[in-house]
Amino acid sequence: MNITSWTLQGSNREEPPARAADPTLTVTEKDRIVALRKQLQDTWEFKQAYKARSGIEGTNSELKPAPGVRKLRVRGRLRVELSLFLKTSALNVKRFLTYALSTGAVRPDFALATG
Repeated sequence: MNITSWTLQGSNREEPPARAADPTLTVTEKDRIVALRKQLQDTWEFKQAYKARSGIEGTNSELKPAPGVRKLRVRGRLRVELSLFLKTSALNVKRFLTYALSTGAVRPDFALATG
């Protein structure tokens, strides 16, 4: 490919921009580790092992904004467990009512409090 002129943004240069005499590619140890990790994540075994976690991560991300799981207003292990149990139960009821309404298994007037 033979290029006779270059136009850079807002200039009228006729010569190509200066290039490095010997272009080199530097690969660091971090780059190598990231490439190996991506290669591992493409394997069937990794995808099978990750299925359960990806399902739970979806529930966690759904719990954070609306019910306020990100910042609990209670202290102590038992109170935190109770709070999370009640918030998760409310999410399950919401999911059930959404599913039941979409399939017609529940009348809309039965589920007045759904959001």
